[in-house]
Amino acid sequence: MRYNAPAMIRNHEAIYLPPPQYPDERALPTLAWLIVGTLGQALAGLVVAGVLAGRLGAAISPALLGLGALLGASSLLPLARRRFQLDLPQLLLVALVGASVAGVGLGLAWPALLPLGRSVDAVHHLQLVDWLATEQRLPPLDARTRGLMGEMIAYPPGFHLVVVEAAAAAQIAPIQAIYPVAALLGGLAAALVAMIALAGGSERGLARVLAMAAVPLLLLAHRAHTVEAFIDHSYYAMVLGLVFVLLACGKVICEPHRSPAGALQLGLVLAGLLVTYPLWLPVPCMLLALWAAPVWRKRLHLVALALLPPLALAAIDLPARLATGQMVLEHQGVVTAPSLESLAPLLLAIPAALLLLWSGYHTKHMRLATDSLAPALFRWERAGVRVPNPSPTQLLVIALVIALAYGGALALAARIELAAPYHSLKLLFVALPLAVAVVAAGLLRLGRLRSPLLRRTALAACVLLLALSSARQLPAIRGEQLISTDLVRAAAWLRANDPAGAEQAVLTGAPAGQLGYWLQVGLLGQWRDEAQAAVRSFSAPAPTPESWAIDADMPPVAIAAVLDETPPGSEIAARFGQVAVLRRTQLDQQAINPLILRYDTFWDEGRIKTALELIRPLAGPLPQIELRLEQAGQLVNSFVLQPNSQRTKRQYLGADLVPETLGGVGYINAEAYPTFAAPNLPPTGELELHLRLNVSGVIVDTRPLASFTRGASGQISGLKTRSGELNYLRRSYDETALLPFEARFGNYAALTGWRELPQDTPGELAVLLRWQALAPPPLLGSELQLRDQSGALVAQSRALPQG
Repeated sequence: MRYNAPAMIRNHEAIYLPPPQYPDERALPTLAWLIVGTLGQALAGLVVAGVLAGRLGAAISPALLGLGALLGASSLLPLARRRFQLDLPQLLLVALVGASVAGVGLGLAWPALLPLGRSVDAVHHLQLVDWLATEQRLPPLDARTRGLMGEMIAYPPGFHLVVVEAAAAAQIAPIQAIYPVAALLGGLAAALVAMIALAGGSERGLARVLAMAAVPLLLLAHRAHTVEAFIDHSYYAMVLGLVFVLLACGKVICEPHRSPAGALQLGLVLAGLLVTYPLWLPVPCMLLALWAAPVWRKRLHLVALALLPPLALAAIDLPARLATGQMVLEHQGVVTAPSLESLAPLLLAIPAALLLLWSGYHTKHMRLATDSLAPALFRWERAGVRVPNPSPTQLLVIALVIALAYGGALALAARIELAAPYHSLKLLFVALPLAVAVVAAGLLRLGRLRSPLLRRTALAACVLLLALSSARQLPAIRGEQLISTDLVRAAAWLRANDPAGAEQAVLTGAPAGQLGYWLQVGLLGQWRDEAQAAVRSFSAPAPTPESWAIDADMPPVAIAAVLDETPPGSEIAARFGQVAVLRRTQLDQQAINPLILRYDTFWDEGRIKTALELIRPLAGPLPQIELRLEQAGQLVNSFVLQPNSQRTKRQYLGADLVPETLGGVGYINAEAYPTFAAPNLPPTGELELHLRLNVSGVIVDTRPLASFTRGASGQISGLKTRSGELNYLRRSYDETALLPFEARFGNYAALTGWRELPQDTPGELAVLLRWQALAPPPLLGSELQLRDQSGALVAQSRALPQG
C-alpha cells in the first residue's frame, strides 16, 4: 500500500518535498532495471550451469553455457508481456553510465584489448580459462595439475566460464576475450550502481542527471578500489563478483514486486556469487535477513527460496574445495592500501547517508510514531497490523554499513590469525561502489528541495565538491600493457608448429619484470613448477639473443621480444613485427671465443650482495672483475675477483658489501673466499657500486650495480639495485704487434691501436682495430678510408665492431 505525506510536515515545505513513497507491491519494474537485471541473471545462469556440469561429469561446452545463460534470463518474461514502466530518460542515463566506464576501460587497452597492468594474476586467470576451453571440465585437485596451474585448480571458476563462452561466441582466442569481458563487466557494475541509486526516488531533470554523472565520475576518479580492479590489478573474478553483489543487493532494494519467482531469481544470483567470489556472499545475505526481519513470518518463505539455490550448489561444489578453503583464506596477497583520496567516495557518502536516514526517520515518525520500536513490531505482526516496507534508501545505507562491518570483522579475524589481513581490504571494492550509490541517492534527495534557490545552491555546492575531489585524479588514468599482439601471435605460432619447443622456450631481449612469466606460463602454457627462467625474470633481465645463442645449456628455441639482427649461431623461424621466434644453429666457438657475464645485485641478510655468473666454453685469458664502491667519483673500496682462466665450466663469483663497515667478503666458485678490508673512515651520504672489467690493464666495460645512502650509524636507505648481462665475442688476435693509436669518439668509445693484417688475395687490404668502450654505447659503426698522397679517396669500408 502507499502512504501519503502527513499534513503535519507542511511547516517544513520550504525545506523538503514529501519524502519518497514506499514501493507498491503491485508496481512494475522499469525497463532499465529489467535489462540490467536480466544481463546479470544471464551471467549467473551461465556460471551455475557450468559448475553443475563440471561437478556432475558433463562436458562444459559453449552450447551448455549458452543454455544456462538463456535460462538465467527468465526476467525477460515481463518484457515480453510488456509488464514494465517505460522510463526512457532513465534507460538512457543508466546506459550512458555503464558505457562510460566500460568505454574508458576498453579505450585504455585499444586496439590490442589485451590485459593491462603488471599483476601476474592475469596469467593465472588465463591458465584456468585455457584449461576450461580446452578440456571442457573442471581441473582435478591433484598434484600433477597443481604443478601446471598452482592454486587455480581450486579457484572459483565463475569469471573464467564467462570468458570461455565469450571467446567461443566471438570466435577469438581466450587471451583476447579476458580483458574485454572484464571491462564490460565493469560497465555493468557501474550501471547497477546507478540503478540502486535511483531506487529511492523518481526525480527528473537536473538532479537525476547530476546524480547519474556522479557515478562514473567517482568510480573513475577514485579508482584504487573501483575500476583499477580490472585496469591495473587483474582482479577479474572480483569484477564479476561485484556484479553479483550489486545485483543481489539491488533485488532487495529496488524490486517492488517481491514474489517466489523473484526470490528464486535472487537465489540464482547468490549461487553465481558463491562460485565466483564467495568471500563477499555474506553481504547480500545479511541485507536480505535485515529486510525480512520486521515481518519475518510473512517473508520467511521468500528468504528460504532465495537461499535454496546457493545452499544446493554449495552441497555439490564445496566439498571438493573445503580442503583448500582455509588455505585460501589464510593466503596473503597484494592489494592497494587505502588513502584519503581513494576513500573520497566513502567520505562523501557519510553526509549523504545521514541526509537519507534523517529524511526517512522524520517521515516515518510523522507517519507512525511507534514504528521504530522493535518490540512493538513483533506485537503488531502477531496482531495483524501492516508494517510498511523499509525505504529503499534506508536499505542502501544498511548495505553500505554491512559491507564496512564485514570488512571490520575480517580485519579482526586477521588479528587473531584466522584470515589474511588483505581480505578485509578487499571489502573496499564492495563498499566504495555502494558509497557512490549513496552519494548519488543523496543528490537525488537534494533535488526534492522545494525552494528553487536552496535547491540550486545545494546542487551547485555538490558539483563543486565533486569536481574538487576528482579533478586531479581523473586525467591521470593510465593503462600499462606488458604483452603485445605480436608476442601473442609468436607464442601461438610456436605452440601450433613446435609444441615441444613451446614447452621449454624462453624469452630473450627483455628487461627484468613479469614479461618472461607472461610468455612462458601464460602464452606458452608451461608448467608453473618447472618454469625457473620465468621466475628468474622478475628480478633479472632476460638473456640477450646473443647470449642465448651462445649458451648451449639454454633451450634450443627462444622468442626475442625485440630483434634487429639475427645473432650468430641462430636463425629466425618466424617473425611478427619486432618479435621473432629463434632456433639455435651451429656456432663456431673457436672463431668467436664467446664470453658471457651475468650479474645480479640485491639486498639479503642485511648485506648488498652481487652474484656473478661467467659462461665461457673455451680456455684462455679472462678479464679481471672489480667491484668498485665510489662516492662522487672517488674510490672508497675495491673488491677484486679473478676468475679461473683454465676453467671451461660455468663460474660463479660474488661479493657481499657490509653496510656497517663498507668492507666485505667474496667467493670464487668453491675455490677461494677472499675478504676485503673496510676503509679507515667509512663515509656517509650517497654511494655507488660499479662493476668494472679489466683486460691487460685496459678497462673494457663498466656497469652500475647499486646506489644507496649510508647514514652515520651504518644504516642504508634508498637502495636501488640493477641486474644485467655482458656479452663478448672475443676473436683471437695477436695484440703484441699493434701500433699504438689514441682517438676518442664522443663519450662512448676510444680507438687504442691498429695494425695491418696479412691477406692471401692480392689487391685487398685488411686492418685490425682495437676499441675500448668508455660507456655502454649506442649502435656504433666504423668507416675505414684509403686515401692517396693528395687526399683523394681511393677505397672505403664500413663495418660494425667485430663484424
